[in-house]
Amino acid sequence: MKNTYLYLAILIVLATITYFVVTRDPSNTLNIEESDFAVESVDKIHKIFIADRNNRTATVTRKDGYWEYTNQVGQTFKARPAAIEILLKTIQNVDVRYMVQDAAVTMAVDDLATNGKKVELYDKRGKRFKTYYVGGPSNDMQGTFMIMEGSENPYVTHLQNWEGFLTDRFLLAEKDWRDKTVFSYSSKNVKTIQIDYPKQQSNSFVLTQVKNGKFEIEPLYPTTNKINKPVLNQQALAYLYKFEKLVAEAIENENPHRNEISEKLPFATVQITTKDGEQKTVKFIPVIEQVEEVEENVKSRPKIQRYFAFVNGNEDVFLVQQLLFGEIFWGYEFFFEK
Repeated sequence: MKNTYLYLAILIVLATITYFVVTRDPSNTLNIEESDFAVESVDKIHKIFIADRNNRTATVTRKDGYWEYTNQVGQTFKARPAAIEILLKTIQNVDVRYMVQDAAVTMAVDDLATNGKKVELYDKRGKRFKTYYVGGPSNDMQGTFMIMEGSENPYVTHLQNWEGFLTDRFLLAEKDWRDKTVFSYSSKNVKTIQIDYPKQQSNSFVLTQVKNGKFEIEPLYPTTNKINKPVLNQQALAYLYKFEKLVAEAIENENPHRNEISEKLPFATVQITTKDGEQKTVKFIPVIEQVEEVEENVKSRPKIQRYFAFVNGNEDVFLVQQLLFGEIFWGYEFFFEK
């Protein structure tokens, strides 16, 4: 009997503790509808629209195997995969820490009004199914103010096992959203690659894939002596593989010296033509960095680390690394038996 009373007393104590924990924990009194920021199945999302108070907008739309970014003037580009991955993981895993208490509601609402980004989520049919606003960090810098459209109650949200705030994961700038891929070609789809070295004309060439895995290599300039040796087809194929994925370091479209730089003599101009007629021309202009004097009035020759890559004239400008793109700067004689 004594044991029975003891067990009963323990149960009463535990029930009392549970009651106070549940009633005192703000997260247990949340309004489910107005705090339901996360989307468990991101496959449901087919379009995301983001906007801020300065009329900057970004739209990303799911396509067949990739996402497309649309800027605020309606131009479309392939979206950067890493940016999409981060955004979807944020939308999927955002979690409420607590509802903002009465004393701090005014501050939170003011922050959302000033710094908030509007986020709209659309399904495959184009129907908007969720809209909320993402503000700045909470006072402890461990959470982010968010509020559902139509709600009067702001919340502090976070990601489990991640420190920081979420605002910067909802990107707006074109340079942050655009895919920085310069070359992305399947070797089977390449018809010709032409490389022109203006200062080293004897190294310039035209590579033609006459059929899969079989190549012809010709000098670009008629003044270059033609090499009458067998073409190393495997070596030429290995060269094509280098164009399957080459990504720039940064987009330089807003560089104030863009037009001036474009008029300089390039180190190399690469032109690729695919079997379906697509053509891309990329002009590589070295980034010349200032070097210190090593002797009186003599400067050491700068080593090229980067290039400005001008695509199709002046359509786009990328900053690319010699470490990566140097692998495509082959010379005419490299493709033949010795």
